[in-house]
Amino acid sequence: MRFALPSSQDQLGPLRDQLRQLLSSAGLSAPAAQDVLVAVHEAVVNGMVHGNRLDPRRTVAIEIESHVDGIEIEVADEGPGFDWRGRLARVEQKGVPPDALAGRGMLVMVRTMDHVTYNESGNRVRLVRLRGR
Repeated sequence: MRFALPSSQDQLGPLRDQLRQLLSSAGLSAPAAQDVLVAVHEAVVNGMVHGNRLDPRRTVAIEIESHVDGIEIEVADEGPGFDWRGRLARVEQKGVPPDALAGRGMLVMVRTMDHVTYNESGNRVRLVRLRGR
């Protein structure tokens, strides 16, 4: 399944509804499906806000594949990317201060998914959740 959303946060509700339907038929447990829903939401918001700067002319692309062993989601924005290695290292080592303006979404993705990987430039994230977890 593929989606391309304008970078406008009013798109998040309809996306969440479609994802819920997809996840309910994907064979994930209810807690796993909720984890995926939250992680995808964070990835899409990051793409809209940080990548595309809420420019509605720019899109966030979401590709979802369900496999026998789990579900894989890729979220890509049209922005230049970011130093994901540095940010991920800081988030994993120090967590996220309560007053931080960014970083929580990445932490949520890392803690709820089995694999989180970025492309080299940092404008595409791949989220994997395995069945049975």
